[in-house]
Amino acid sequence: PPPAEGELERASRALIDQLTEFLEAQHADFAEMLRLCRDSNIVPNFATSGWALNPEKAEMCAEYCGTVAVSWQRGEHTFRAVDMLLQAGVRTNIHFLLGRNSLDEARMRLENDTFPPGINRVIFLLYKPAGGGRRDNMLVFSDPRVHKFYSLFDEEQYRQLSGVDSCSVPALLNMAPRIHPTSVEACEGARFTAYVSPDLQLKPCSFDVDGHWAVDLHSDTVEEAWNSDEFEDFRGRLQNQCPDCTRRQICLGGCPIERDIVLCAEAAGKIQNEGGY
Repeated sequence: PPPAEGELERASRALIDQLTEFLEAQHADFAEMLRLCRDSNIVPNFATSGWALNPEKAEMCAEYCGTVAVSWQRGEHTFRAVDMLLQAGVRTNIHFLLGRNSLDEARMRLENDTFPPGINRVIFLLYKPAGGGRRDNMLVFSDPRVHKFYSLFDEEQYRQLSGVDSCSVPALLNMAPRIHPTSVEACEGARFTAYVSPDLQLKPCSFDVDGHWAVDLHSDTVEEAWNSDEFEDFRGRLQNQCPDCTRRQICLGGCPIERDIVLCAEAAGKIQNEGGY
């Protein structure tokens, strides 16, 4: 017989709960990793779905971490994780993935201040069609909703509640002109950040899913990877993009990996005319 109404959904959710808990809890040395960071004068910060968070881990975060971000998945586990972290005294952010399917919600919640009370900030992460991502969910410069959303950052009240990742810097420069240029930071990949994949590939950015700029840490040190031809090439792209733009030193031309996400009129026109980068 077919499953009773809601039974399949409950079983699927239970399976997801178990799988996610395994994935997030499997590293037995997590506490030691946080402690070693602090002992090395590094303040660890991390993002979590919140599925496997418990009071013990929240207290651990309070002891070692600067900020913990909870991914905005809108489920009970999201609010439970936020509450646990806040009760433990952890500075807590929300990471909100900003795509076409979530843009209206983002604006509504920001304008009406309906994110969980007590959080530090909401950080809006620009959706990128990397890996299994869909291109039809990308924000586009021609969408008036995009302009309405980013124009909110011209207002002090919204800047005090939220922030964006560096991928959105071109959008801020185009749509929130009252923001001072010194308050934004363009793509930091290979300039002062890098990503280490589970198979020990060092990349300027986690969205280099094809490994075009990857360096194998099995054979190279982190310093050698940082000074490699691959990383120099990535930095060179940031230095040389959009050479005729008067604001290129502020935004560095936007994302070198996925040019279609660059929310800029000039970049969008150039991509369209040249058929991509």
